[in-house]
Amino acid sequence: METSNNNQCNKSMAIAEQYYRALASKDIVTASQFLHPEVKLISPLAEIETKPVVIKALEGFLAALERLEIRIVSKLSDDQTILFLNPYFHQPIGKLRTAALITLENDLIKEIELFYDAKSFASKRNEIFEN
Repeated sequence: METSNNNQCNKSMAIAEQYYRALASKDIVTASQFLHPEVKLISPLAEIETKPVVIKALEGFLAALERLEIRIVSKLSDDQTILFLNPYFHQPIGKLRTAALITLENDLIKEIELFYDAKSFASKRNEIFEN
């Protein structure tokens, strides 16, 4: 029998995975439904806050994305999940091995912290994060 903690951990994993599956399908409408109004995105290239600003960055990300492979989804706690992803971009970038730490609040994504080598991605920074 699962405990409520296991159910909550499984729920946090499911939310994080559904969010990234929506991004893999380039479905910004579905992906945005998982975001908290005060969501914060932390990456090697920028730190941004609030749902409208993050959605604008996601639109830039999806425009540059060829495909997104979800490799591993693992629970860390009731409100944190880590995913290992392979986003593929047009050359010269190609595959960008990425880890995403997702933190939830009230079953919505409150923080996304991305870990990747930004050197090969720096040329796309303005396309993704321009205001």
